[in-house]
Amino acid sequence: MPKVRVGVVGCGGWVQAAHLPAISQNPEASLVACVDTDNVRGKIVQKKYDIPKFYEQYEEMFYNENPDIVLVAVPHKLHASVTIKALEAGINVFVEKPMATSLELAAKIVETSMKKERMVVVGHEMRLLKSVQFGKKLVDGGRLGKTHYCRILHLRRKGIPNSPTFLSKELAVGGPVFDIGSHSIDAAMFMMNFPKPLSALGRTYSVFPDRLEMRSDYPRTFDGYSAPVEVEDFGAGMVDFDNGAVMHLEASWASYIKEDKNEITLMGNKGGVHFENGSLHYMTTIEKEFVVANSLTDSRAPLASEYQEFWSLVLNAVSKKYKQAPYPLCTVQQGMMGVAIMDGVYKSASMGRPVEVKIPESAAITSGAEWSA
Repeated sequence: MPKVRVGVVGCGGWVQAAHLPAISQNPEASLVACVDTDNVRGKIVQKKYDIPKFYEQYEEMFYNENPDIVLVAVPHKLHASVTIKALEAGINVFVEKPMATSLELAAKIVETSMKKERMVVVGHEMRLLKSVQFGKKLVDGGRLGKTHYCRILHLRRKGIPNSPTFLSKELAVGGPVFDIGSHSIDAAMFMMNFPKPLSALGRTYSVFPDRLEMRSDYPRTFDGYSAPVEVEDFGAGMVDFDNGAVMHLEASWASYIKEDKNEITLMGNKGGVHFENGSLHYMTTIEKEFVVANSLTDSRAPLASEYQEFWSLVLNAVSKKYKQAPYPLCTVQQGMMGVAIMDGVYKSASMGRPVEVKIPESAAITSGAEWSA
């Protein structure tokens, strides 16, 4: 069977740390070209991973190489435009989160994917965790009953990214809600079976715009880079869904808290789920006695094996010519639902009032969480 030809658009830190090691070690993959606006960085990556071609313009790479799939890992603002151009060229796409910076752009990606019959996978790796998948099974099996509340906390004590890719309003558009909050929103929606958001209330704050001690060493070693944080470093939101449930969200790069938190809580009338830093706890009552059960699934796989599994699923789907990302990967419609929530939170924050969330009918999920080829 021919290898899957992979093109890479963007050669930044996470591509080098996670994606390229996984792709290069997979026998089903053949890296054919990489693209980066930084000529020096791009050629270093090309040499390190023995990639045949380097381009400064992604359109040229699409035309000349015609890869089977491209990895889109550019600044947030460019996710939608590069993804749409790839789809229009007949190329499948793996796009990093968030797949777009507005609901309108996300819907356009969905519509283009459907029109061109090409697959889009959105880079939400939290749903590969066995604990998150078990949480979904509990919900699907009716163990929680009717879920009425979801709480998401993705908070860092110290961890403002040290790069203009994340700090610049022009490039990033949003801060931790887009960066780390998007992963937790997707994992929560995955477990909840993607209820339709109806309205959102949001607030964003820039608390530490020039506090260098709040910077992290990611995506590069801290070297005194002192450009201000132009996006929020803290965001909060409340979202109402069509099934009567409500979601409460907090996402922060820096805060005076005891320890970092990555938590998702689902509350139902028969039980509850609490995901905490990779582990899952299930609470219910048996014979009127309150019981807490801990999942014995691994809390988190090493980064290398996690992305190897991710790309193995992606490459297999491409080789079989799937038009939709396979379970448990994030489909293009599911990715749009996450963007709808974040877009609503940001719009509400900018307008100072609740806003309606309108999912375009042409792009909506039609029967819950569906995966098909």
